[in-house]
Amino acid sequence: MREGPISVPCGRGGVARIFRPLCHFLKRRLVVPVMVVVIAQTAALGQTESTGAGKGLKPILDYIGGAWDTLTRSMTECQSLVDPKMKVAPVLYLPAGMTEPTAVKKLASECNVRVEHLPVEIHHLGEIDTSRIQPHGLLYLENKYVVPGGRFNEMYGWDSYFIVRGLLRAGRVELARGMVDNFFFEIEHYGAMLNANRTYYLTRSQPPFLSSMFVDVYAAMQKAGKKDPAWVAKAYSDIEKDYEMWNREPHRAGATGLSRYYDFGEGPPAEAVQDESGFYRKVANYFFFHPAQADSYIQEELPGAEATAGSVYSEQVCDVPTTMARAECEKRREFKLSADYYKGDRRCGSRGST
Repeated sequence: MREGPISVPCGRGGVARIFRPLCHFLKRRLVVPVMVVVIAQTAALGQTESTGAGKGLKPILDYIGGAWDTLTRSMTECQSLVDPKMKVAPVLYLPAGMTEPTAVKKLASECNVRVEHLPVEIHHLGEIDTSRIQPHGLLYLENKYVVPGGRFNEMYGWDSYFIVRGLLRAGRVELARGMVDNFFFEIEHYGAMLNANRTYYLTRSQPPFLSSMFVDVYAAMQKAGKKDPAWVAKAYSDIEKDYEMWNREPHRAGATGLSRYYDFGEGPPAEAVQDESGFYRKVANYFFFHPAQADSYIQEELPGAEATAGSVYSEQVCDVPTTMARAECEKRREFKLSADYYKGDRRCGSRGST
């Protein structure tokens, strides 16, 4: 893999002719200083499959090909609505004002799922305080999608780029297109291409792979003889909105010409508190014993001080007695990880997939 700008086919003829308006937009404006990972083409893999040297790959490719349906989720299937990372009954949230789809109406009785609407329309990240959405739940998407696997039951932003590449390699073009349409749905109804479609991810996005996903899917459609200029126009609009998010504060990193990852939330991420018990305690312990590296990441809890989010930790230094005498101890101190630490923790990357 390498880092660099998006490469867009804007030449003459073939796919480029259909893409030209979008292509020149991408070349002019989406060569952004945000990290973009470009993976190598798989043509070499396809060539080796037809040779004796490549026959050993067939069982692996067959295994991968058979797993797509196992990893596919849908808003109308009970198993897709559970969040293994949160110990709460499933709740499905629709965009504010959206008419409840007929298929979703069946979920309440068939899957014991509560269906709710978000309290307000969302136009951009950080517009809603996600702590007000209780309990947290899945955000509705129109189409089926493939999950990374393991404990993840939602559609992730940058993971999906590599999933889409695999789907296209396996000839699953419609499923790949549905995932791209889901990201357009997120931009239009949840304000951005999200870290993943959970309410606690309404504060952050992921590295912007959407334009690359769209170009790859449309190229596959063109190869199959399918043209859809209306979809190109829709993509142009939504990709432009996604780009603009990275090109303004707070994602714009001052006058550096760079864009940065940013999470609008405060305090420990909800999914980390639920799923990574003990993690922050270990962080606090490390900073306590490495004060030179602690910077402003821990703060003592003093009476009357402004309250901050997160758990309270304590430390007490005592003599280790060599007799039966009672140990002599200093006064117990209480401290927390600071707001700066949690903000930095959220900025470092999407916890859902790192």
